[in-house]
Amino acid sequence: MDFADREKTSFYLSPATGEVVTRRSGVWRIFDFFWRLHVMDWNDGEDFNHPLIIITTALTLSIVVSGFILLWIRLARDLKAARASQRAVRRE
Repeated sequence: MDFADREKTSFYLSPATGEVVTRRSGVWRIFDFFWRLHVMDWNDGEDFNHPLIIITTALTLSIVVSGFILLWIRLARDLKAARASQRAVRRE
């Protein structure tokens, strides 16, 4: 059932029982659009284990892990340089 209100509300009824299954409004449709973008499932927004999400998660995880590795290398190098400069100062 579609209503002629400001939000263009729609009620979806079960054909078997006549009860309200769900309702949608203009604001809810905007939410649905962004939810489908978020879960990368443009058909119905129900499948949050979509292959695109799995691939994106794997790529993101690899970037984060490589970032931590680079941070570890950088901190180790800076710590080594700081210790070397402290030793040089003590010798003088």
